[in-house]
Amino acid sequence: MNSRSRNQSSAGYSLIELVITMSLILMLAFLVLSMSITGTNAQKYADRMTRVTEITQQLLDEMQTDLQSSVRLFHNDAIGSAYIGLLDLSGLPTPVSALLPTLDPAGVFEPDVVGSEKTGTSMLFTRHAWTDEFQVTSGNTYRVDVYRLQGYYMSIEDAGPQPGSATGMNLVRFTSEPLADGNQIDRITDPTDQAEFLQHLLTQSPDLFGDVHDSAAVAWKVGQDPALTDTMRQIMSDGSLSDSSAAPRTAGTWQIHPDPAQSSGSMLFYRHHSVATNYAPGVMGVGRYGIIDNTGNGFPHGFEVQIIGPASARQILLHLTLVSTNNNGRQAFHDLQVIGDTRDL
Repeated sequence: MNSRSRNQSSAGYSLIELVITMSLILMLAFLVLSMSITGTNAQKYADRMTRVTEITQQLLDEMQTDLQSSVRLFHNDAIGSAYIGLLDLSGLPTPVSALLPTLDPAGVFEPDVVGSEKTGTSMLFTRHAWTDEFQVTSGNTYRVDVYRLQGYYMSIEDAGPQPGSATGMNLVRFTSEPLADGNQIDRITDPTDQAEFLQHLLTQSPDLFGDVHDSAAVAWKVGQDPALTDTMRQIMSDGSLSDSSAAPRTAGTWQIHPDPAQSSGSMLFYRHHSVATNYAPGVMGVGRYGIIDNTGNGFPHGFEVQIIGPASARQILLHLTLVSTNNNGRQAFHDLQVIGDTRDL
């Protein structure tokens, strides 16, 4: 073989060299693809974490805003239980573990101990809605405050709490119909003036400033025992007051109806998130205050409430853990608690 043939032979690649080269290229491609997938998954997880953080903060901000206009907090006693029983929840999901917190007027926020539990998994309070000022035909002007009952509780979503799953719980907001202050109405001593003012509340006629509010069909003595006959009175079309409910309400049966426009039976479903269940990993913070109990529908799950302090300086703690229902990759969650000052007149 001449020198020219030998040079041509040595200029090519052997099979072994080709296999090694292809293997290195495939390894590099695999590494680049893996890094790309890892980066994409990390970005998606960061996006989910950002979203769940925003939603948790938003929900607690909404609750705190409502509490700023609160004038009466209900807790786990006879009065609180009575008002829970008056709420018309027929158009809303069934509550799960809807226990009001037990008031501790001289205590601090702390985890429960057996025998002196105070953590609740729902909240109910009275918030000021508006003040109605109206001038009647006689020329007299009267001012009456109007309130709404506001409540938050958990309900089951899909299959509900299940071992091995952090999801299955929703949040529900109950906002009641307007309730006019019964004590202030009683202070309108002229029968004709009182009847005219009550008709104004019922028929939604413009107030002194031209504003039109929702119809108020109930006069309520704020926070008074519902067992007393004058706690709730129905405003009749002629401007009189009835101690017992009448049409269009169920005759003789008092219930506080929800305002459909302001109530929400599913605060989390359309957001693709859930209140964390008892079966969530411990790092998510469920049961920070309440003692975890998995019997029945479980307690407390990821929404805990405590109330402390005297009436003049009430404080309320809200602890909420939300988790994303997106199970692709690491599950995003956010654990947040806030403490608010509120009134309890």
